[in-house]
Amino acid sequence: MLQYDQRPIYYKSMQKEDAFIFRLREIIIESIQEQNFGVPELCMKVGMSRTQLHNKIKALTGHSTSHFIKKVRIHQATHLLRTSEMNISEVALEVGVESLPYFTKIFTKEIGLSPSKFRKKASLEQ
Repeated sequence: MLQYDQRPIYYKSMQKEDAFIFRLREIIIESIQEQNFGVPELCMKVGMSRTQLHNKIKALTGHSTSHFIKKVRIHQATHLLRTSEMNISEVALEVGVESLPYFTKIFTKEIGLSPSKFRKKASLEQ
């Protein structure tokens, strides 16, 4: 087994990148209920310019900063739909999306199922 020091340099770099993405997710989740939380707010909390942040997120994930934020919101919504008794409107508000039709649209586009179908499928799998 390789010692940490013996791992290739790209491995160490990958760990830093993973930590960066993990920290971004934490920041977004901490602010997730704020409907107006978006790219400018994330830039402020990370201390990076919009361009720097976009380039780094795009390089690491293949997504824009706004799409990354949306993915974190949807991921959190899937967690809530699996583990809570909240209705879908409450889940939408909990992840910072005030409009139920918009929430349903972005959730369905990202997951491939509507929130209600996702919840039914998740409950059958448990």
